[in-house]
Amino acid sequence: MVWLVGLWLRFCGYRTVSIGYPSHRVSIRDAVAKHLAPKLAELEIEADARVHFVTHSLGGIVFRAWAAQRDPAFPLGRAVLLAPPNQGSQIIDELRQWRWVRWLLGPVSAELGTDADSTPNLLGPLPPDTGIIMGDKDTLPFFRHLLGDESDGVVTIAS
Repeated sequence: MVWLVGLWLRFCGYRTVSIGYPSHRVSIRDAVAKHLAPKLAELEIEADARVHFVTHSLGGIVFRAWAAQRDPAFPLGRAVLLAPPNQGSQIIDELRQWRWVRWLLGPVSAELGTDADSTPNLLGPLPPDTGIIMGDKDTLPFFRHLLGDESDGVVTIAS
């Protein structure tokens, strides 16, 4: 989904960079340290320019983890987080007990719960100028019984 936003922004004349990471094989900390931070360090940023972010789902948590420890001199602009599990994932709470879920999702399965010690809940407030877009049409109706009507089928609107 984010790649479509990137195409649209490029079409509108913005310079875009897509930063991927192997989300099923690395922790959030490693995604920041080994993927996001090095790519951002390589950017050639013009004087007085700002760097804006658009993320989706777990990418929003990776962005928040980076933003929480970034150099204050970095020219952070605005951020739009699409459906981030900002307060953890109830689905992870229910499913991480299963070995196949831990195998499928990797290290993040231990980080994305809703408990107070989960990574999303330890990140503090959102960076300034950050907006969140969330939907309420379920993409995975299988989890509707767990999440209720106020969700996109993966993350609740409250989260």
